[in-house]
Amino acid sequence: MAAAWNFCREASKLVIRRPRRIFSFRTGRLNSMEALIAPATQRFCAEPFNCQTYDGPQGVIICATIMKDGRPNLHSWCALPQYEEYVSQCVVKKDLMKAARTMYENTKAGKHGKDTFQMDGSLCFIEGHCLNQEVHEDSTLDEAAAQCDGRFGRAEWTSLGYPQSQASTAFINYASKISKLNQSNGFPSQEYARGYTLLACAMGTYHCDIML
Repeated sequence: MAAAWNFCREASKLVIRRPRRIFSFRTGRLNSMEALIAPATQRFCAEPFNCQTYDGPQGVIICATIMKDGRPNLHSWCALPQYEEYVSQCVVKKDLMKAARTMYENTKAGKHGKDTFQMDGSLCFIEGHCLNQEVHEDSTLDEAAAQCDGRFGRAEWTSLGYPQSQASTAFINYASKISKLNQSNGFPSQEYARGYTLLACAMGTYHCDIML
């Protein structure tokens, strides 16, 4: 595990002295930290994220470890500041529609990778998000967690992030494979897409991802 990283201190500097790279779960590739730190990331240094206390791993595939109470771990977003706008709208402001529009517009503009727009679109259909009638614009984080329980079983999605869990092993396997594929056509099958839905459950944005 890498040494502790003071997210808030680094964010306030605006300039990173030495490049750091982190893994993007959505694209399956590494992103440079230099382009991710901005004043807006200071919002990650307040409730409910509290990234100033984040002491998690950097530069590894699994960083979405689950809290001890089995609830979605919002600390996992501390390593992914490029999604701050989306996550804040989803979890803090609880404006699911605005969060969905933000993610849609940002991915369409290529801000999260040139193929992410196609990947997200294919995931919507493959995972049945477009047909989900249980999630609505007033859905809460706890309601989303309950849906994840009903869909996957609590044991599976809350184990994503633990190195030896079956869910983590499967995710790492398919994330590695998909990074080598032509992603312009989206996910090739549900085997590849399923882990990303589990990840949304673990990281607390399942309900907002459905609204996409």
